[in-house]
Amino acid sequence: MCMGFYGIILGFLNLGFLLEFISLPILSGFISAVAITIGLNQVPSLLGEENVGTGTATQIREIFQQLPEANGYACAIGFSGLVFLVILEQAGKRWSEKSKAIWLLSITRAFLCLVLFTGISYAVNKKFGSHSTKYLWDVVKVK
Repeated sequence: MCMGFYGIILGFLNLGFLLEFISLPILSGFISAVAITIGLNQVPSLLGEENVGTGTATQIREIFQQLPEANGYACAIGFSGLVFLVILEQAGKRWSEKSKAIWLLSITRAFLCLVLFTGISYAVNKKFGSHSTKYLWDVVKVK
């Protein structure tokens, strides 16, 4: 998070040229490491797995160990959300110049996905009331 703040500050101060002093392999390695870390932290939620440890090697091992017990409903919701996002992105790339409606749907795809799948989660899990142990998949809540 601090690196993000530093990047924003460098951008606002027009100091991006300083990155030219950092070698390309170092820069691409850092960006790749950040992408892998973020991705690995999202996979357990996508698969509905719980109690996955920290650290790259531990996370990979525990994700694969818990894969047979993955929550099918969470997987279906997670992967259908990803498909929804990709479809809207590709539609925007292909047809946004021809249709302003498709352009609008394409640029608001993350918001639309959030609203759609929050609505689906509410509709499916509302019958269980406040008994979150009976929910078909984990629901984010404020503690």
